[in-house]
Amino acid sequence: MSDYLPPANGEETDLIAYAGRWVALLDGQIAGQGFSRESALESARDSRPKERPLVRLIPPPDGTTIYQILELIRPALPQDKPIYVVGGAVRDHLLQRPIHDLDFVITGNGIPPARAAANYLGGEFYALDEARGTGRVLLYRPDGRRLVLDFAAMRGKSLEEDQSGRDFTINSIAIDAQDPEKVFDPLGGAMDIRKKIIRACTQYAFEDDPLRVLRAVRLATGLGFQLTAETRTLLRESAPLLDLASGERQRDEILKILGGPKPAVSIRALEILGVLPHLFPEMLALKGLKQSSPHTLDVWEHTLSTLGYLDHILGVLGVLEHDPEASGNLATGLAVMRLGRYRTQIHNHLEDSSVPDRNWRGLLMLAALYHDAGKAETRSLDE
Repeated sequence: MSDYLPPANGEETDLIAYAGRWVALLDGQIAGQGFSRESALESARDSRPKERPLVRLIPPPDGTTIYQILELIRPALPQDKPIYVVGGAVRDHLLQRPIHDLDFVITGNGIPPARAAANYLGGEFYALDEARGTGRVLLYRPDGRRLVLDFAAMRGKSLEEDQSGRDFTINSIAIDAQDPEKVFDPLGGAMDIRKKIIRACTQYAFEDDPLRVLRAVRLATGLGFQLTAETRTLLRESAPLLDLASGERQRDEILKILGGPKPAVSIRALEILGVLPHLFPEMLALKGLKQSSPHTLDVWEHTLSTLGYLDHILGVLGVLEHDPEASGNLATGLAVMRLGRYRTQIHNHLEDSSVPDRNWRGLLMLAALYHDAGKAETRSLDE
């Protein structure tokens, strides 16, 4: 248990850069680091093979690691069969980002272990997909934050086959839920995280689920990663497959994109990848549509500019303490002066949601995206 303690007094400043990782310490200095105890030890052995380091896990700023979450819920997990954590939780752990949900894969039906975990932990249980054996558990932390546990039947005959069937390599890394220091990464997802790239697991990734086209753009923008050239080619080729996805799933992914960081950048990326005809067909008529003075941009470029500027304004208003440098220009400064007194109310409202995972910010951005959608049909010229 001592591995989970925070750094000793005086160490915080030196070790904060390693938050969420294991470090090997020799004489108070970092001799190695990694995403597991063993990888930190191996790193230290490369430079100082004859010495025995102290290995410690450095907690992230919020004090919660994937190890601590698993330690809390481990008694509720099945003990008679292998169970693994996969997907975004492992990725976010490696990126030292907050963890809001854990995806488990297990041999056999995932619904019974989900129901058992909900009963043990006092959470809420939902059968997400009975045909595919997927169940969900909702837990609420003392501070009100929600933790989602999804249990799904393993796809394929092995863990590696399940990993190969996922969307991107950065989401294909798995750890043993019973022994989280055991990491399974056959597709090189950890290396892709270090390189900050998004790579499809297979050439069939988007055929298996067309919504991954949108997810690729959302992840790239949200994480600040680059899509590999091969993945960009697959995205362009797969854009027409979006027509096969249900409207409800398209809606949810669109609102996640618009409610996330840099929505204008994401929409521009979707335009470049040829997604607009399949997702926002009304926007096509706005491209090249000129506007009268004082406008200098066509309607489409004006729309993207509106999204970007709104995102900037909301970003400035989201800062609870006024930052003059963040205002950027006179117009922004004036807007902040008028609205600044309401910054807390605006921020809290936009982060609130009408339904889970669908905040008001995304809906506001959707309104901004469509605010001029009717100009192509209603535009007229006069003297």
